[in-house]
Amino acid sequence: MTTPVRLQLSRRKGFNLQAVSRATNGLEAIKVDRTSPFGNHYAFSKDPFEKPAVWDVFNRRTVVKSCASRQEAIEYAIACYRADICNPGPHNHRLIDPVPTPADIAKALRGFNLACWCKQGEPCHADILLEVANAPLQEIVSR
Repeated sequence: MTTPVRLQLSRRKGFNLQAVSRATNGLEAIKVDRTSPFGNHYAFSKDPFEKPAVWDVFNRRTVVKSCASRQEAIEYAIACYRADICNPGPHNHRLIDPVPTPADIAKALRGFNLACWCKQGEPCHADILLEVANAPLQEIVSR
């Protein structure tokens, strides 16, 4: 069985996500950026003159935490997303979209490559989605 991977989206003219995905490992791809139900609703400020702050996009841009560096902000945003995904429940209230459960993720994303805008080699929420979607079914059911 082919293992799904994370791909990087591109705005380059002529970029075809499905063609890149099939050339990579023969699997189809699904986009999991913020325009999809699986996007990471935690983001960080990119202003080089501002101290990085992680904020919740769907919760009226509420600041979650100020960080010392861009890398720390990225890692914290992804850790927050992992916590929401792995611990679904009433404490994860969202004003706009509910957080998908591990079962939702497995049903929709199992066996597909996942595409996001994050650079290859950097941490990305799509790595968490790949891990959850392609986990053994018993693990998904028990979460």
